Amino acid sequence: MAICPKGHDSIADDFCDRCGRPIGQQSMSQGTQYGGVQHSSQHSQHSQHGGQSSGTFGPATLQPTGDYGYPQGPPQLCVVCHTPRGGEARFCEACGNDFDASPPPPPPSGYDQGPPPGQWQQPVPAQPTHDPYPTHPPGYPPPPPGGYTEPPPYTHPGTQYPEPGPPSTHQGLAWTVWVTADAEYFERVVSQGGPDAHAMRFPPYHEAWHVSLRGERMRVGRRRAGETGSGAPEIDLSGPPADPGISHLHVVLMSRPDGSWALVDPGSTNGTTLNGGQRAIDVNVPVDLRDGDRIHVGAWTTLEVRVHQM
Repeated sequence: MAICPKGHDSIADDFCDRCGRPIGQQSMSQGTQYGGVQHSSQHSQHSQHGGQSSGTFGPATLQPTGDYGYPQGPPQLCVVCHTPRGGEARFCEACGNDFDASPPPPPPSGYDQGPPPGQWQQPVPAQPTHDPYPTHPPGYPPPPPGGYTEPPPYTHPGTQYPEPGPPSTHQGLAWTVWVTADAEYFERVVSQGGPDAHAMRFPPYHEAWHVSLRGERMRVGRRRAGETGSGAPEIDLSGPPADPGISHLHVVLMSRPDGSWALVDPGSTNGTTLNGGQRAIDVNVPVDLRDGDRIHVGAWTTLEVRVHQM
């Protein structure tokens, strides 16, 4: 079993299973910059104290406290893997579970939850009784069968109201993501410098591949060694060729109610840029996607969004 520079035990001998830091000769110096995001050694200290990032790069964040400086209560646990929630992070840093979409924890013991299903008291049907108050006084004709009806609302003669139009929707469209090794993006990364920029090499051959977006979300990242099942990302970028700048959980693609999709970076080590931009998108802030958008992650990987009729 390998041991990473931070002292974690790791089954994989290339990247640490726990923090994502490279092991051995593949170790990358602190301060490495990918995708236009500058990182410092301060983030390494932050990661040791419960930060979201799994590597040694990225901006440091402050740990939240309770109101008026009092410490918060026990952290929320992931309903899938029981990993404590990191601050206000939306996604579990271990399995990628969406905390906002997870069911609430069970109520404390002693809480009155009401009778079990099927034991509610059924209503007693009404029994016919003699009406001591007749609906119409003696000597007057009874009401018509079915009772009186409300008159229709008054409208001015000739007034017409337009029918509401159909709502804007993306239903009926197929969304696909193409994964490529982007030489132009790689050149931008190298040109920004960094201690290990000279050591990176663009893969000589990489065949583009695609995956259709479906369901409520699709996680994008680098699968850990031996990881299978629900814990592995739906879009696995572990290679070959293996991009050294991709986190185990780098971004999450989330479906919208209208059928469109949005991009969320839950706190990746090296950040995420869009359409050749130099500034990384904000962490945990959804960004709506459109046909032709290019998502840049790692050192050379680009995901291109394509939308077409089914």
